[in-house]
Amino acid sequence: MANVDLRYRKTTFFSTLVLLCIALTFLNIFFGLTFFKDPVILMVAILASAALLIIIGVSPFLTHHTLSDADIRLRQGWYFRAIIPLSNIERIQVVERGPMRTGVFFEVVGKALYVTTQRTDLILLSLKQPQRFGFAWGKRAVRVYFDTLDKNVLLRRLAEKALTPSNQDLWS
Repeated sequence: MANVDLRYRKTTFFSTLVLLCIALTFLNIFFGLTFFKDPVILMVAILASAALLIIIGVSPFLTHHTLSDADIRLRQGWYFRAIIPLSNIERIQVVERGPMRTGVFFEVVGKALYVTTQRTDLILLSLKQPQRFGFAWGKRAVRVYFDTLDKNVLLRRLAEKALTPSNQDLWS
């Protein structure tokens, strides 16, 4: 089976991009007014701002999740990547309501990782063994929540691999 690209909602990143542009513009104006005699410092600030804008502001529009024969790859921009082997997935569930917060975050005391762009209609992967996620500060998790606009395609492909959702009534 070929890799399947799983899109996620990109509209949530637009406000982040706009706010980041405004903040970096003001920061660069501040650096320009403060260090106007030293063009090297000003150029370094501009280059650092451009890199930050591309990595945090633009890159989420360029990535997607991927399902392959061996694993699920969750991406959110160039700043987060997780590879979950299908052999480590114990159970799949569709979750109607997730947390109020969206983005990449984890429970500080718990063992859940969230890679979400919406608050509803999430996929929960329960893992057989705790897995460490380097892009989430090395956090170990046994539950991974994520969302995709191609939920039915994902669930159908996982069912072909004998990984059927435990709550099929929510799978429509």
